[in-house]
Amino acid sequence: MTKGKFVLIFMVLVVDMLFMPAFGQTTANAWNNEGVALYKQGKCAEAIEAYDEALILDPNNIAAWFNKGLALRKLGKYNEAIEAYDEALILDPSDAEAWNSIGIALDDQGYYEDAIEAYNEALGLDPNYVTARQNKDIALKNLSRLDEAVQHYIQTLEGENDTVQWNAAEAPDDPMPSEFGENADPTQRLKTLKNMIDAGLITQEEYDAKRAEILATI
Repeated sequence: MTKGKFVLIFMVLVVDMLFMPAFGQTTANAWNNEGVALYKQGKCAEAIEAYDEALILDPNNIAAWFNKGLALRKLGKYNEAIEAYDEALILDPSDAEAWNSIGIALDDQGYYEDAIEAYNEALGLDPNYVTARQNKDIALKNLSRLDEAVQHYIQTLEGENDTVQWNAAEAPDDPMPSEFGENADPTQRLKTLKNMIDAGLITQEEYDAKRAEILATI
């Protein structure tokens, strides 16, 4: 073998080694896209298989981990879904959407306190994450913490983020700010209640009870 041929073969091998991960990544993304297509067709079990193929090729594929969590939750496998979201968070700790999805999976099981903590994590990463705020409102309502849900809804409408940035572990014992306390403007409170019932966040019974309570202070 001539020296020139040896150098050429060596260069080809080096190029193959350099580009092999890129080809693997492309294949992983293709499997992930296949999973997304199956998920949209309602074929969640098949979608999970596709995501697993993607993760075999690329264990660090954040999209595949997250999408696997969505499919698992759709099948009612909530704990497995949370594990998948956790893997996504290990790879990207700043992923507010993963925290929101963990909150939803906990909500689905009735673990409202834990769900609220997850939503707080999402809001700590992205204070303007409207979906996480709305999900937190619903979890608070499910816990019958209506006053706090109302105040949180006001923040969602007005874009005030001061009270949603604390971590769950640092939450005050009484997180209800004075804006919805006894000295708050009754007209504003009534208007907010009306917005909440219109949005489906509270029932008619809850609305009537809270409205009567506010009117009694006028």
